[in-house]
Amino acid sequence: MKNIDSVISWIIPASLAGLLALYGLRRLLDEQAKRWRGAKGEREVQRSLKRLFPKSAHNLYLPLPGSGRLTEIDHIALTSAGLLVVETKNYSGDIYGRADESTWTKFNRGKSRTFQNPLKQNQAHIRAVQALNLCVPVIGRVVLAGPARFPKGVPDGVSYLKSLRHDLKGLRRGRPSPALEAAWSTLLANARTDRAAQKAHREGLRARYG
Repeated sequence: MKNIDSVISWIIPASLAGLLALYGLRRLLDEQAKRWRGAKGEREVQRSLKRLFPKSAHNLYLPLPGSGRLTEIDHIALTSAGLLVVETKNYSGDIYGRADESTWTKFNRGKSRTFQNPLKQNQAHIRAVQALNLCVPVIGRVVLAGPARFPKGVPDGVSYLKSLRHDLKGLRRGRPSPALEAAWSTLLANARTDRAAQKAHREGLRARYG
């Protein structure tokens, strides 16, 4: 009996350790898949913006006013109406939410998840650009690069990738003014794209959200 007890006492912790390792691996793989989908969506939006506007930039880091942290801007484009700040999301499933709500809810494969309204998230990026005192209009837009849909209607300020050209046609009339060109140059001179900025941004996110 002692031998059996000894074997059991070894097998149970080993089994638990194996299950925990599998759980950790699954979480890691899920996180990697999520990052891959996000990066894929950003590349697709980047290509679209390059076709639509004469100048665009991607993955810029700017100080977030009043926080001491950096915020990441997925895309920004120079348009005839102002600087267009774009937040990309690669979602699937059905999304329910209005422009004025702080959170939205996504239903996919029988599961639901509540997440921050990306329009509100993009407002922080807009404030970071406005804090540069460029004295030009700053416009926000959220682009859904994945197969998600809004069964109750798309909120104002949100575009599907396939409708982006149509939704932004008003920003493509005419050429950017000299003031906008100057603001664009100032923006690029103040934005960061280096690895140290990327690292600082991610550390800030980990400190806030874990």
